[in-house]
Amino acid sequence: MKRILYVSRAGLPIDATGLRIEQIGAIYEALGYHIHYICNRRIDDTIRNAGYEVVPTKTLLEKLNKNEYHFSIENKIYSYLPEFQGGKINALSEIIEIVCASKAYHRIVNYCEKDKPDAIILYNDVYALTKKLIKYCKRKNIRLLADVTEWYEKRKNATVAEKLVICLSNYRIKKLDQHLDGVIAISHYFEQYYKQKKVNCVWVPPLMRTDFTVAPLKYNYNERKGVINFIYAGSPGSKDILLPFVLALMEVNKTGICCRLDIAGIADSYFEKIGMHELRSYGIYAHGRLTHDETLEYVKRADFGILLRKNQRYARAGFSTKFAECMSMGVPMICNKVGGTDNLIDSWENGILIDDYKAETLVELLLKICELDLSEVIKMKVNAQQDAVKYFSEKVYRKQLYKLLRGDSEIE
Repeated sequence: MKRILYVSRAGLPIDATGLRIEQIGAIYEALGYHIHYICNRRIDDTIRNAGYEVVPTKTLLEKLNKNEYHFSIENKIYSYLPEFQGGKINALSEIIEIVCASKAYHRIVNYCEKDKPDAIILYNDVYALTKKLIKYCKRKNIRLLADVTEWYEKRKNATVAEKLVICLSNYRIKKLDQHLDGVIAISHYFEQYYKQKKVNCVWVPPLMRTDFTVAPLKYNYNERKGVINFIYAGSPGSKDILLPFVLALMEVNKTGICCRLDIAGIADSYFEKIGMHELRSYGIYAHGRLTHDETLEYVKRADFGILLRKNQRYARAGFSTKFAECMSMGVPMICNKVGGTDNLIDSWENGILIDDYKAETLVELLLKICELDLSEVIKMKVNAQQDAVKYFSEKVYRKQLYKLLRGDSEIE
């Protein structure tokens, strides 16, 4: 059987990164490849409590490292590093590994000698592992691809480790990736960047493993009683912007609830720390951290999703998973213009584009949305889901990913 090693600092499909590599892997599985996910991440309680069973030591295959933790899902194997032992020396060793990737390299080579893979896919590698594997893979005639989803911005409050990742990743993108056999780019921004460098590249946004049967017309709008439902899923911080929307909604709802906002990812305490209390009286419900399935239940009931980001490179180079999930479930997105994910929106047709996220802009937007006829909302929801089928279905990218792995000189 043909084999692929998929290497990332994530693993099981329990977060956005895990879902991403599973989605790409599923396409290659359908094309006849066996996927072994090499997780450059240490096992922890989050992984242990995710509901997946560790492969017992006595049943491990000969090719699997018995000092690691392995999970088996159908025909896929996920291999994690042992837990972090703590201490300053071990912490320093982790930082050195970010720079040198010596342990990661020898680990991959060991698996290559046993697995005999046809290809290796590196998900957002820092730098050193890519550099070492470029030479190794050429000697062994192994295709080396990158799945690129992030172009990090410098941050003042970043830790030493985070600063190293940001700096080295940027250098890898600029200097090393052009020597790879191919790149899977999450955004059109990355796709254009790599094609300018004459790199064989395929655009693959976040994919939805669904048959897209969640019909926007399925929900009983009479239960809304004239209230427009909004959903935000995530944790605002270095990427997303949420506070201006919350303030605008409070302004619109101060004389009566015409909009409701469900927030999955942060709790009321997040707002209480900045002096905002009793948000539910304004139609704002912060539910805290939810499981993925729990979050999707709120997405199903929403009329619009929210994605506001700074006009910076990270927003143009990345692609929000929640954007794809919302559209796939018939929930049109409200985005500000940054030249990234928002480029897929045809404003007031399959979503809504705004010029900025100033309070007055958002208040004006909310008032306009509240005046929409129900048929106009439904039209946008139907259009959003129909466009999602074109953008986020795995079948759309199967041929191109197959050609990329085979090394065809031109990708359609």
